[in-house]
Amino acid sequence: MPTSAAAGVTLRQILCGRTGFAIDLEGRRWVELKNAQPLVRYALRQPGEPVVGTPAWTYNNTMVSLIAPILRRAEGADLADLASRQLFGPMNIESHVWEPDQDGNSLASAGLMLRARDLLSSRP
Repeated sequence: MPTSAAAGVTLRQILCGRTGFAIDLEGRRWVELKNAQPLVRYALRQPGEPVVGTPAWTYNNTMVSLIAPILRRAEGADLADLASRQLFGPMNIESHVWEPDQDGNSLASAGLMLRARDLLSSRP
């Protein structure tokens, strides 16, 4: 959807929390987001204004959830697999589960489960 406000959002803006999309304080959209299929189409339909300049910091689950499909397309691997190899492996974290979205991508905005002892004993 080229006319979507979300279509112009960059990965950098998502990672910095500066997408220009408002935070969903009441969590009204969480169930919609979790059940969205395809998630990317759902994200592109979100209401918002095109980003102009550098917007203020706001967290937005829908925009953060785009990280997994972006990485899958760019790297050819799921976010959980990339994190396992490049983050959890070097930290000696062997047990982790990352809940997928309806498209099979790790749900980047939530759903990561780690054991407390792995977090306590991990060393970079």
